Amino acid sequence: MIKLIAFDLYGTLMTIRTDESLNSAWQTLAAFMGYYGAKYNADELKKRYYQLESVEKEKLKIKYGSDLGEINVGNIYTQLYKEKQINVDTNQVEITAKVFRAASTQNISHLYNGVENMLKKLKNNGIKIALLSNAQRLYTQPELKQTGIDTLFDKIFISSDYEVKKPSHLFFGKLIEWANTINIAPSEIMMIGNSPYDDINPAINIGLKTCFIHSELTENFDKKPKADIILDSPNMKELCERVLEYIKL
Repeated sequence: MIKLIAFDLYGTLMTIRTDESLNSAWQTLAAFMGYYGAKYNADELKKRYYQLESVEKEKLKIKYGSDLGEINVGNIYTQLYKEKQINVDTNQVEITAKVFRAASTQNISHLYNGVENMLKKLKNNGIKIALLSNAQRLYTQPELKQTGIDTLFDKIFISSDYEVKKPSHLFFGKLIEWANTINIAPSEIMMIGNSPYDDINPAINIGLKTCFIHSELTENFDKKPKADIILDSPNMKELCERVLEYIKL
């Protein structure tokens, strides 16, 4: 019996295209930060950002012994301001993150057709809904709100909040711990995602049921994962029907 479904976000429920290498994105960010006294040119800002990012990643690699640590970009934006002797609060950091995300987004995020109805139908059938996403909360929370599905999840897990990301068992462990507080066992959880490496294989390894969705954001793979349900496209109507059929087995 499936009592809880954990969804990946990008490539599973939502599509988006970003390119943080765009010169225009760094020019926009430099101009915005300059309004508040943190004067950088675009090249200087880009170089310093990646230097700070590298330092943060190395700290997490030492702490967790792997490359599966997840930085929080808010710390980087804060440091960039401080290096220009500008103190900023969390609100200003959030706005800065939104500016860069908007400037580096090529295709505005949008839900696949039928996502909202699918989530509501699953909830109406008594299933708890969670989000388990490798993402930065400063970028993802506004996008969830923009699409209107932020209130449909019973629990949201975003990797930047926990310093680790999928496929780490530590991140999946956060989901398991929460499920335990509402009396749901791992065998009663299904992970739905578009990545064999990040979503499906690690979920199988810890005893979860799985549903694999092949989407345009799925990375190349040699063979399909051994998921309980496999969809060749992000068809939300089919997904809902297949999941509800599986639950009745």
